[in-house]
Amino acid sequence: MSHPTDLLAAYAMRELPPDTVAALERHLADCPDCRRDLTAWRHLATGVQIATATTPPPPAVFAVIRRRVNIAPRIPVYAGQVAGHPLRRMAALLPWQWWLVRWPVWVTAGVVLILGTVIAALSPFSAEVMAMLVPLITAATVAASCGADTDPAGELTRATLTSPRTVLLARLTTVLSTMTVASLAASLALTLPDGARDGFALVGAWLGPLVPLCALSFALSVLWRTSVGVGAALTLWSLRPLSGTDLVGDWITVPVERIWTPDTAVILIAVALVAASCYLAPLRPLRRSRSV
Repeated sequence: MSHPTDLLAAYAMRELPPDTVAALERHLADCPDCRRDLTAWRHLATGVQIATATTPPPPAVFAVIRRRVNIAPRIPVYAGQVAGHPLRRMAALLPWQWWLVRWPVWVTAGVVLILGTVIAALSPFSAEVMAMLVPLITAATVAASCGADTDPAGELTRATLTSPRTVLLARLTTVLSTMTVASLAASLALTLPDGARDGFALVGAWLGPLVPLCALSFALSVLWRTSVGVGAALTLWSLRPLSGTDLVGDWITVPVERIWTPDTAVILIAVALVAASCYLAPLRPLRRSRSV
């Protein structure tokens, strides 16, 4: 046979089958070169065995290992109720919602409200001017702030434990409270110069239509698009001066008048519309945020 140099290492480690060992030993008896290589492989195998030899550990080591294995690992567990206390979460979110509304929305609403207040102050029909102005500004601000396609943190909100419904309700509360306080301040400014003006009547003139108009724009912007919510508010606002005239029929005049002079039924419908929109909002596909 030829020199079996590829078998010498396995022979030194005693890993060859018996038939191969017999043939290799017959060759080694007549080949001094292979015997010399085999001696080197045996020295190497002995060194490997010495280097890898281990001293059996004392029994106490096994006892410690068993004791540690039997101890249950301490894994941190969230002890609170997931998505619990929605009203408390909403209250904690309120201070931050003001900053999530895009600044052009607040600036536009403020400028229009100031200009409208000046026009109302110069007009003998201040209540009528405010009744037309405040609901439109508030409804447009609600649509621009709560619309599914204008929320810069919409995708991040859906990745948190906080329900998107809670965040949406907090956003609506923030916008409505801000616009209501600003409108009350404007109404107070209108009543101060002239004591004969009835402040409660002035506030009631715009507070009534504000509720259904904002509910409608909120629902359309959340469930559809911001532009649809703003467009619906503008459409109803433009139809208000025409209601009761020959230009529009009763099928338009009646619903417009009910929105601008709402009764309890209209208010309840508006509240139900807001609640239904909050419930259905997370079920809608997330739209890409874009500027209005």
